[in-house]
Amino acid sequence: MNKRLLFAVLGSLGVIVVCACAANSAAIGYLFQTRPNSYEDNLDAARRLGVPPGFTRTAEVKLDSDRVRVTYVACPNTCRADAISLHGGQVRQWLRAIPNVVSVGDPESAECTTPTDCTIPIRTEGSPTLSDARLTLAPRGDLEFRLVVG
Repeated sequence: MNKRLLFAVLGSLGVIVVCACAANSAAIGYLFQTRPNSYEDNLDAARRLGVPPGFTRTAEVKLDSDRVRVTYVACPNTCRADAISLHGGQVRQWLRAIPNVVSVGDPESAECTTPTDCTIPIRTEGSPTLSDARLTLAPRGDLEFRLVVG
């Protein structure tokens, strides 16, 4: 009798331990699956976006909160004063083609603080989050487009 009772108790404990391990593994998997985007995730997403037509990616900078600021340059050292209006449409079209982009504003609107610096309003849903889209005509003649991912 004692052996049967011992085997029943040990068998029940084994089932409990297996169930606890499975629940723990499922919880850990869920946490990793739903974790916020890490820097590496956002950098990978930024690279998968590609490059706007006429631009070259020149920098990827880690920001706070694991976000990445990507800088693209067009017409290095040779841009004309109207470069923002010439290239702004291409950049907006490129942004609109990104699947989770819901809306893209017009850089020639009131978002331009000067003729050489314009914010492009952008709204995304889902991941990756895109923000702080900005066209800037640098004094050296580069047209820079900066975008924050994450």
